[in-house]
Amino acid sequence: MRFVHAADVHLGSPLGGLDLRDDAPKDEIRGAPRRAFERLVGYCTTEGVDLLLIAGDLFDGRADLDTQIFVESQFRRLSDSGVKCVLLRGNHDAASKQVLRLRLPEGVHELSVTTAETLRFPELGVAVHGRGFADQHVTESIVDSYPPADAALFNIGMLHTSATGVSDHEVYAPCSLAQLTGKGYGYWALGHIHKREVLASDPPVVFCGNLQGRHPKETGAKGATLVKVEDGVIVDGPSHVDFDVLRWHTITVDLEDARDEGDVLDALERKINETLASGDEDMQHAVRIELAGRSLMHRDIVDAPATWHDRIQQVVADTGRDRVWIERIRISTIPPLPAIDVLRGREDMVGELARELAEMRKAASMPSALGTSLKVLEEKIPAALLEGEDALAIPGLSPAVTLEKVFEQVERDLLSRLVDTEVANEEEGR
Repeated sequence: MRFVHAADVHLGSPLGGLDLRDDAPKDEIRGAPRRAFERLVGYCTTEGVDLLLIAGDLFDGRADLDTQIFVESQFRRLSDSGVKCVLLRGNHDAASKQVLRLRLPEGVHELSVTTAETLRFPELGVAVHGRGFADQHVTESIVDSYPPADAALFNIGMLHTSATGVSDHEVYAPCSLAQLTGKGYGYWALGHIHKREVLASDPPVVFCGNLQGRHPKETGAKGATLVKVEDGVIVDGPSHVDFDVLRWHTITVDLEDARDEGDVLDALERKINETLASGDEDMQHAVRIELAGRSLMHRDIVDAPATWHDRIQQVVADTGRDRVWIERIRISTIPPLPAIDVLRGREDMVGELARELAEMRKAASMPSALGTSLKVLEEKIPAALLEGEDALAIPGLSPAVTLEKVFEQVERDLLSRLVDTEVANEEEGR
């Protein structure tokens, strides 16, 4: 048995601030949720999927007649192909928000919004438990009212929830992980959080993320979760499947090694090619580009931002082949740090500090009191924090870290901050 867990389709979602942009591909963005939903339904009808679960927010708000007709046509595709479907309402498409009532074909079921209920599919060996939102603001925990697991079937719980400890979204139907896993279900299909997240693996408690990114903050691949069950046990997964048709990206182009205009544009071209390679040939991409890094090209770029915006647009047009739209360009480069010998030769506060730091590096030795304190610290640090690639680097404790290297890092960071402040003050007074 194979089922797909989807959520947060948000059909009818508005463009928001993108309506103000004359160059925005409005039709592509506006139509992306529908096209992604069509891809999801097409996958279910052609790839041997037995059951589709939609864990809330199929609609972004009150559905108009055109959106309702579209959804009913997609549900008929599922029904005609023998794919079962269970959906529930979330905070965006709560029952109280809807005027029109969906006409559901055979095999497509909507869970109650007044009480938790169970739908059984004996032919699939599955029981689905859940409850939708009667009103938008369901702030109480409802998971304790869910029915007990059916020992004869594979049990799936569906819930639209902010869970516990997820702070990026408003709180709806809060619950703890212990409440979910304590039900004894084999899988939890959660909705509401738009970033895919696996809260637990045994049993899987999964936020599948939204089906299609809707704005620049919803970056990366979007889609749904595929689950395969054999003899009541999940095998080979759960696994993510992409269904988005327009993908949002934040691209940071590091110009630290750029020496001229050609280096800048080559680095950008490589990033655009990487972006194109992240999706299939039909994927559209919306990118926020940031030029960053301590670069020799900083002054050239900030002195002529309009010219560089044009150059960037041209590279993206040539490389992206009408598949990449620039949502925003941000210039975040900083000037290169002068050679340390030049700083030490200056007859000002910066030069004096640079010379003093150099003397401190030469005389660097571990004071006995500091060494004793570090040993005490070492005993209090968990062993896991002193191992691996991200281990804490502590002089006297970490073999590769010496006090001289610490002074070198301090020297570089402190002097670079002073020089950056100096340059910023000069630019403000220019």
